[in-house]
Order: sequence, then C-alpha cells, then structure tokens
Amino acid sequence: MPPSSRTTARNAPRRCGTCPTAICDRGGRMSFPEFFRTLSQPISRLSLTGWRAYVFAAAMILGAVVVRWALPEGLGSRVPFPTFFLAVFLSAWVGGWRAGLLASALTIVCGVTVFPITRPPWDWRDLVALGFVFAVCVVGAYACARLRASTDVIEKDRGWYERILDRVGEAVLVVDDAGRLRYFNSHAAGLWALDASHLDRDVGLAVVLWHEGRDAPFDGLGELIRDNEGSWELPLGLEVRAGARRVPVVGSVSRVRDPDYGDAAVVSVQDIHALREATRRIEATERRMRALFDSDIVGLFSIDGRGRISAMNDGMRRLLGYGADAGSPEALAQIADEDLLSQLGVDGTENAIAFGPFDCRLSGPSGEVWVSLGVVPITPRERMVFAIDIGARKRAESAVDSSEARFRQLAEASAAVVWQARASGALTAQIGWSEFTGAPPLASFDQWPDWVHPADQDAARQLVQALHTQRDGVEAELRFRHASGDYRHVGVRGVVLDGPATGAIEWIGTLRDIHQRRQAEEALASKEVELRLILNAMPARIAYMDADAVFQWANGNFTQWFGVAGDVKGRPLAEVLPPDAVSTLYRSLQVARRGFVSQQEWLENHPTLGLRWTTTTFSPDLDERGRVRGVISLCMDSTDRHEAEDALRRSDAEHRTLAENVPHMVWMSDAEGRLQYCNARWHEFTGQDSSGRWTDPAHPADRQAAEAALQQAAQSRTELNIEVRYCRATDGAFRWHLVRALPLLDGEDRVLRWYGTCTDIEDQRIAQETLREAHSRTTHFLATLSHELRNPLAALMASVEVLEHAALDENRRFEVRQAIQRQAWHLKRLTDDLLDISRITLGKIQISSDTIDLREVCQHVCRDFSEKAQRHEVELDCDVPDDPILVNGDPSRIRQCVDNLVSNAIKASMPGMRVHVSTRVAERFAEIIVRDEGVGIEQDAKATIFLPFSQADDWRNRGLGLGLSIVSKLVELHGGSVWVDSDGRHCGATFGIRLPVAKGGAAASAAPPADEPARSAESLVGKVLIVEDETDNAVALQYLLALEGHDVSVAEDGVAAIALAESLRPDVVICDLGLPPPLDGLQVAKRLRAARGDDIHLCAYSGYGSREDVARSLAAGFDTHLTKPATPRAIAAEILRGLGRVMASRSGK
Repeated sequence: MPPSSRTTARNAPRRCGTCPTAICDRGGRMSFPEFFRTLSQPISRLSLTGWRAYVFAAAMILGAVVVRWALPEGLGSRVPFPTFFLAVFLSAWVGGWRAGLLASALTIVCGVTVFPITRPPWDWRDLVALGFVFAVCVVGAYACARLRASTDVIEKDRGWYERILDRVGEAVLVVDDAGRLRYFNSHAAGLWALDASHLDRDVGLAVVLWHEGRDAPFDGLGELIRDNEGSWELPLGLEVRAGARRVPVVGSVSRVRDPDYGDAAVVSVQDIHALREATRRIEATERRMRALFDSDIVGLFSIDGRGRISAMNDGMRRLLGYGADAGSPEALAQIADEDLLSQLGVDGTENAIAFGPFDCRLSGPSGEVWVSLGVVPITPRERMVFAIDIGARKRAESAVDSSEARFRQLAEASAAVVWQARASGALTAQIGWSEFTGAPPLASFDQWPDWVHPADQDAARQLVQALHTQRDGVEAELRFRHASGDYRHVGVRGVVLDGPATGAIEWIGTLRDIHQRRQAEEALASKEVELRLILNAMPARIAYMDADAVFQWANGNFTQWFGVAGDVKGRPLAEVLPPDAVSTLYRSLQVARRGFVSQQEWLENHPTLGLRWTTTTFSPDLDERGRVRGVISLCMDSTDRHEAEDALRRSDAEHRTLAENVPHMVWMSDAEGRLQYCNARWHEFTGQDSSGRWTDPAHPADRQAAEAALQQAAQSRTELNIEVRYCRATDGAFRWHLVRALPLLDGEDRVLRWYGTCTDIEDQRIAQETLREAHSRTTHFLATLSHELRNPLAALMASVEVLEHAALDENRRFEVRQAIQRQAWHLKRLTDDLLDISRITLGKIQISSDTIDLREVCQHVCRDFSEKAQRHEVELDCDVPDDPILVNGDPSRIRQCVDNLVSNAIKASMPGMRVHVSTRVAERFAEIIVRDEGVGIEQDAKATIFLPFSQADDWRNRGLGLGLSIVSKLVELHGGSVWVDSDGRHCGATFGIRLPVAKGGAAASAAPPADEPARSAESLVGKVLIVEDETDNAVALQYLLALEGHDVSVAEDGVAAIALAESLRPDVVICDLGLPPPLDGLQVAKRLRAARGDDIHLCAYSGYGSREDVARSLAAGFDTHLTKPATPRAIAAEILRGLGRVMASRSGK
C-alpha cells in the first residue's frame, strides 16, 4: 500500500499559496480547531493499558505536584486545581477511565496532604469541598475516556474504510473544485503513478472523460465540478494515458459537498484492460482445451462425485492401453486403487475441489503406468482430470537417484575429500573432511587458510579469492593439517557445476592427499642424480640424441669406448662416432626417428679389443602428442652372449644326448599336453612317436585322471605328479609309471609347455605291496606273540597258586610241577625261535660243517616224537634206506628243521591219521620228506607259508608263525631248499628238505647232546657266588645249587660282589652282565680276574647271547658264557667243570 493511502481528505493539512510550508487557513491564518488538532496529535496517538496506564497517571499527578512547588507562592496557590484537573484528564485520555480514577484519588490525597485545602479539624464544608473536587475529577476523567474511545472508534473506522478502499478493485480518488487532489487509494496510485507529493495540488491528471450528455470530452475534473451544479453522479467511459499506452477503463463521477472543504468530486474507475485480456485468454484457452481434449497428447477424462467416468479422450485411452475397439473404462475404480480414490475425494459427495498435480500409478490393459494427475472442478458435481505420462521421468529420476547414490558411495570410498560449495563460499558437502583432519566440517571454504601451513596461507587466500571471483576451474597445492597433527601436501581442485553463461552458482571439487606423491617426487629428484651416477657406472654405452640426431648426453662408458674427448652435448652423430659405425647404424637410427624401436647387432672393430659383437638399440622418446622429440641409444657388448649362445647350443646337444640315454621316458609337450618331443626310451616302450598326447599310451582307466591332473596342475602352476599305467608295446602289458612334469611359464604366468619324465615303478609298487604285507604279518605276529606269551604265563601263575595249597597230595603236586616244566619249556622254545629268526635276519647265526647221516636224524626224531604221536593217536612211521645218506651241515640245526616239520605234521593230523617220514637221494641232493593226511594247504597260502609270521587261517595250533620260516632260512644256509605240496584243504600236505650230498667223511652223531656230564662217584662241592640283580632268579638258583651241596652266596650288584669275593674267596662265580651302576658284569670279571688269576672260575650268565656278547665276555676274563634261560642241569654241569678246573689248578701248583 502506498503512503498516500494513509492520508484522507478530512485530516490532510491545508497550505496557502503564499506560504507553502506553514499550516494555516485559507487566508494564511490557522484556525483554533486546526491549532488544537495539531498540538493534540502526539497525545492523541498515545494509548497505554495495564500497569503502564497507572504509572502514567501517577507520573502526571507527580508532575502537577512539582509544578505546584515550583511556582511562586502567590501564583502556586491559584494554579493547583487547573493543573491537577489537566493531569486527571490526560490520564483518563491516555490510560482510560481506570487511570483517570486513580489520578482523581491521588489528587484528593495531594489536596489533603501536600497543599491542604482545609486544615483540621474538618467540618462538613471541608468534606463537601473535597467531595466536589473528587466528583469533578471523576466526571471529567470519565468524559475524557469516553471521548477518547469515540475518537478511536472513528479513527478505526476511517482506517477500516481506507483499507477497504485500498482493496476494492477500482481506482478511487477525491478532487476538489479547484482540481486539487485530496485522496487516492492504492489502485489509483498504480493507475496514475501517484504518491504523497501529489496531494493538495493540481496534478493535471492526463485523463479524457466522455459522458452521455456531451459531445466533447472533458479536459479535467475541476471543469466538470464547476460546470455542473448540484449533486449528481455520472457514468463515464475513460481512457487513461499511462505513458505511451492507453488503458481502457469504466467508472463514475459523484459530486459531494463538504462545509469544511467545499465541493469535491469522487471519481471511481475500473481498469477493464485486464478484463478484456482475460476474456480473450479464456476464449483462447477454451479453444486450446478443446483441441487438447480432441488430441492424444495429454490424457483427459471427467468424473463425477461417485467416480463414474463420463468422458475420456484418445490420449488417455492410449496411455492406459485401451485399443480403438476396446472402449473405455466406466469407473475410476477400474484404473485406480483405493488410496488414489480417497486422495481424489471420490466418496459420493457433490463438492468438486481442485488438486495440484501429483504423481501416481494407474492400471490398464498394458499394465501400470506412472502419470502426473491434475484435478480441475468443472461443475460442483464434475471434475476434469489431466494425466501426463511421466514414466520416462520416473525412470530418469530412478537413474538419477541411483547415480547420486553411486556418486556418494564413490566419494565416501575415495581417498580424497570431496567438497561442494555455493558461489558465496558456503560448503554444502564435505565427504571425508572429518576423517582427514579429525575436525568437524567447516561452514565455508573461507576457513581453509586457518587449516593450512603458515607458509601456504597466502596461497590459500589467493585460492579462496579465485573461488569467489573466477568462473573457471581452479587448482592448487597446499599443506593441510592432518588428523595426526602433521601437515600433509594436498592437491585442491575445483570445477564449476554450471558454466559462465549460467552464473557459476556452485563449485564441486576434491582435496586429494598427495603427500606421498610429493615425497615420491622429491625422492625421484634425488634418484635422478643417483640414476645418472648409475648410468655412468653401467657397463653399457648409453646416449641421448634429439630428433635431429644431435647428442644431448652420454655416459662415461660411451665416451670412453668411442674415444670422445670433452662433452658430447650439441655435437652431431657423425662427429662423435666413427664413419663405419655411422654408416652401419644409420638405417636403424632413421627407424627410431620415425617413432619405432629398432635394434641392430653388428661386428665392431675396436682399436684395442679387436672385433667385438655389439647390440645397439634405438628407442624413440615421444612427447604427449606422440611426436619424436629424441632418441635413446643403448649399446651393449654382446660378444659374451654370442659365446654363451654357442655354449648353449653345445649344452642343448649334450642335454638332448643325455635325455636320449637316460633309462626314463622323457617328453616335452605344449600347454594342452600335445607332445613336441620324446626320447628313444619313449619310442621303445610305447611304440608311438611324438605326434599324439602323452596320455595316449596310458591305460583307459587312468587316462581321464591324468588329463584332469594336468589341468589342475596348469591352473595351480605347480608340478604334475601322478602314477599312470602305460602299455608296453612289446607284449601289451601295462606297467605302473610315475609321471612328473614341470611347467614352463611365460611373463604373464601362463603355461607355455611341460617337461616331463615317466619312471617305471612297477617293481617298486610290488616291493611296496610286499612291505605292506610284511607289515601286516608283523602286526599279526606281535598280537600272536602277546597271546603266546600270556598263555604259558597264565598257566605258570595258576600252577603256583595251586602249589600254595597245603592239602594238595603228592600226585597232584607232581602234575602241577610237570605243567610248570612244560610251560617253561614252551616259553624257552618261543624265545629260541625269536632269537633264531633274529640271528638269521641279521646274518649272525653260526653254522658248523659236519658230515651228517640223514637216516640217523630221521630215526632219532621219530623216536623222540613217538610218545607225542601216541598221545595224539597219530601213526608215525619212518622209512629210511639201508645205505647212509651223508650231507654236510650243523647236526643240531638239521635236527631242528626235521623236528619242526614232524611236529607240524602231528599237529595237522586228526586221530587215526598217518605221518610218514622218509629220506631219499635224487641226483646230487638228499631229501627228507614229511607227509601227513591232515588239514592241507590252500593254493594261495603256498607262496607265503615260508615267510616270517605267516600262518594259515585254519591252522590248528596258533603259534608265532616262525617255524617254517626258520626251517627255510636254516636250509638255505646249508645250501639247500624247502618245498611244499598240497592238493588243498583236507587233502594233507608234503614238506621236503633238499640238501647237497656230502662227498665223503665220517658221519657225526645226530643224537642230542647230553645236558649232564658223567660225574664221579663222589661229587665235587665248593663255594659259589651268584651275582644277580633279579632277586627271584638269584634265590631260585641259590636253592638249586644248595640242594647239590654247594656253599652258595648271593650279591645283588657289582660292589657287593667284589666285597664278598674278597671275604669269602669263592671257587666259582656266576655273574650277570647287566648289573646296575656303578659296576657291570664285565667290570666285575676284570677286577676278580686281576685279583685271583686262575684260582677262580668265572661264568657269565646273561640274556645277551649273540656272538659279539660271548666274545666280549671272554675278553673281560670270563671262562664260559651261558645264555638265559639255561637248564639247571647245564648250570650244575658248568659248576662241576669249573670246580674241576680250579681243583686241578691248585693241585698243580
């Protein structure tokens, strides 16, 4: 609203023509009402309420009191009541009747106290005077308050009317009869460009008025008022000249008479230019809407309050997918969901309201489509709905959202700080700033200088200034403070989102940490110096020439080789190199100057070294446009390489010769396994050449696995290692081979070819299978040994328990003792078998060579086993010829072999069966044959029956499985062999021993040696010392020898034995070898032998019974060596022999 609208015709000040600045009446004099109105204007605008009004009333009364005391005594006594009345009335005018009432009360209080109207004692006249004064104050205050309220109402109404006139659609102004402007509203100000300076003067309105009663237009409003007396109102048609345009208006002029201001005219006009333009636009819009509805550019349809579709254009049908023959939907519910129906207000009401455009989805025969809907009410009951296809926009928005998300993810994942700012400097995004600096984001890039190194702050301010002023991209390098507290080099880059044409409203850029790059550049600068030193120290000749073949730099080796004096910079090629080198290298240099790398090997005649092969490489140095700006020359002495190539060719020939002569199949293939080379061994074994694959001769069952192993090794770049059966061309047999191949890789870690060998491991696999079987037999042997040892031990323990019973009779005791003896002999046989197989395996068994008659051996064995055969109800017979059958060998070992065969035959026979033992001579060999009719032997068991720990599954006697193995080994030591024959289970078996026939000589006795020598009628007794750390063995042996009449003592270690020997002086010492420290048996023997000489008999009694053990015992001073467990008879016989020797020695002395 313009300022002129606040000034009305009634309160506008009037000015005379002679004094435009003075407020006066028409004659230049100001009337009293105008003077009073002028003075009261500030007070009339003042209005207080609440406590402020009460404070104002008190202040006015206080002012009256001050005036009363300030005036002279005579004048002050006459002034007080008008002063206080004025204070009361002003309080009521400003603060209302309550403030006036307060001021009246204060006036009475002051009249009584401050300047007493009456003095006590008071009478009724004084009270009446005070009441009169109070009544005058109250009535006057109330009148002033009501007058102020009326004035406020009038002013409020006047302001209300002024605001109404400002808001009416017409231009209203008031002109007096002199043509001076008294009032105008905002529309009039806009129409005639009026302001407050146009009030109260003739503005010369540029208007032309027509009315029905005149033929000529009016030139001014003043003329119209003067020429038309009386009160009237005229309709007018006007044209307002507003500048260069003419604005059509309609309106009226009304004459008004006012006693204060005189005659005036009220002009109200309305600009109909906008109405005419609006009419034309409505008509044009209606034509366009009709054309739009008839077209298919925009989808249109109309609905009523219940959602029924009354009309739909072709564009809407095409948008929803309704064909020309498919018709149109009848209701909005067919194409919209419930939420959209509720949003459109289709609820049965008759109120049609307009909706701004919003996005939604509609359904049709072609599916759901995104549209932007706008609803416009046509009638209270009908709505027109506009639909625009926004599917492409939705897809674009989705793509934009996805792109923004990817950009933010990329920015967050980037190592740089991404920032975005407005042209004012306000930062709108700082991704990564807090992670880099450890501080919260900044508000503006104007704060960047506070975060940079003090030495870079000027550059930072220049950068900020450039961001404020420039519209091109900016780049700079600054040192920002890092979260670690150090300053790091940062590359600042910023680009304008909108170009200069659009005003460059935003910046986007990065702060990239280039600290490491700067450090690398500094390191590179130092490395360049090092590189130059290195190039000078390199044995190669290196030089750099520009595009015109003028030298710019050369290392010391180059200048020294070619004998160049001084610096080569700026010197052409022909001036530096010899003529023959220039002519030789000219063509290669031209190739490099055209931008290609060239290399040439040539023979150079060096003045000192003679002919030398040189390899020269020219490499072009290209600029950023790909143009040659220089050539790098590298000359290498390749004489050594030529010599190495010659040596390599010789080495290759040697390796090829080696590959042809190795006992393995050697081959080379490509990455796919196709053979490229194979040696002669491959051709001999497979009968194939190198045209196929290395897996072609493999067994069909192994071929696929070999190909898979090759692919896996190629993928993992590792060695190929697989076992494959290859077909031998000579007989078609498949033999196992170990295939090993190593890949040759190129620079990109891809397999170029395979180098492989095939090693025949058939024999090795057979040996491994044999080892597995031996391990299985060993495991079985250990289990069997545990079983065989536990059985006699259990019997021994049970027998000992039985002997402890006192009620046992003598017969029972004899049976128990027999059982103990049998089990002890069984344990001895087990131990002997284990010792024999151990000695045979280690090759430490001793075989004597005597002439033996096999007939006697067989007869003695059959006689010894006759009782056992009878016990098993088996018939045992022996068939030997009359002539002797002599062989060379150990009688005890030959008898041991025959004992084993006969014992097994009896065990394998059932009661009533027959075991036949016979001997014969076949050519140069003598045979002992043992045949039974027992369980027999399976065909598969024949191959392993003579192996250690081997037993048939149905063998009746579970032993260690060592007997036949010992027989086989002992016979082999005698130069013979063992054989077996059987037709299968329950068909019996025949075992035979073949030994070479002896050439001649007397036969030794095959009878077993006697355990007890012949003794004299009077047995020898003496002192015996037993040295044994096993208490049970020592006590048992002590009891045994004491029964023989000997004086027996026992020592448990070597120290006690030496002490007892010195005190008792025994005749015989039986000493164990494995005594506890500090003295073992050998040391005891040495000391006793040194102390007694031959006056004592020393016998070693130990579990160590090998030939080496016996030799060590004899060397230590023992006279003889017995191996545990020895029979009591053997021990007694050894003591008797020792006593006899000692007695004989003493008698001889």
